[in-house]
Amino acid sequence: MELFYRKKWLNYFVLTELLSAVIDRRTSRFTVNIIINDTKYKAYLCNTGKLSQLLVKGKKACCLKNSKGIRLLAVKDYDKGALVDIYYQMKSFEKAINVSIIPWLEKCSISRRNPKLGNSVMDYLLICNGNKVYVELKSAILRLNTHIASYPDTVSLRRHVSELIKHVMLGGKAMVIFVAALPYVNSFKPNSEVDPLLASLIKQLLDEGVIVKAINEYFEPKSKCIMLDNYDLKFII
Repeated sequence: MELFYRKKWLNYFVLTELLSAVIDRRTSRFTVNIIINDTKYKAYLCNTGKLSQLLVKGKKACCLKNSKGIRLLAVKDYDKGALVDIYYQMKSFEKAINVSIIPWLEKCSISRRNPKLGNSVMDYLLICNGNKVYVELKSAILRLNTHIASYPDTVSLRRHVSELIKHVMLGGKAMVIFVAALPYVNSFKPNSEVDPLLASLIKQLLDEGVIVKAINEYFEPKSKCIMLDNYDLKFII
């Protein structure tokens, strides 16, 4: 039954106007040089992480072409694609909620995008069983070993996490969801070596009753789809 729902969900999110490319080098926080048919182009990169495991010269990649230019969507990882584009990580998450594919979010709907909470702007405000739930989505695209995804790959902004802790301590509800956008991972672990303080904040989130989850999705080049493979990865603290 799970496979049926996953395949049904995939049919909602088929991508077109795809280009095969090769990574040349990252040129700025938001751009990367790519090569298509021996010609060099600049592609938009919607991800501020280091991505040092993926933005490697010579790696195959998949890009999207639209009226604004070219954007890097995924980088080959094993025989699939690591979904590096945060915009499409978020859009696929929204689709998953809209078609009720994630059991622990079945009774939730998106009330607002980018809601303000204290001095921060969160990713979503959901309504779950009549309750307001603030949600922060994090792109976990670092591989600790073959099967463990992690976040962050550089020292991260912690303001959002601290704001959620404060909100829950005052009686509110919140979630932090890590999107492990890599194929063939079965668990998630905070990267305490890169950012030990954030790892301790995640433990505090759990202690304060914030729902902390990790889901796994990746780009499937053959079907040109974003695939939700696991909606509840094992969480390692």
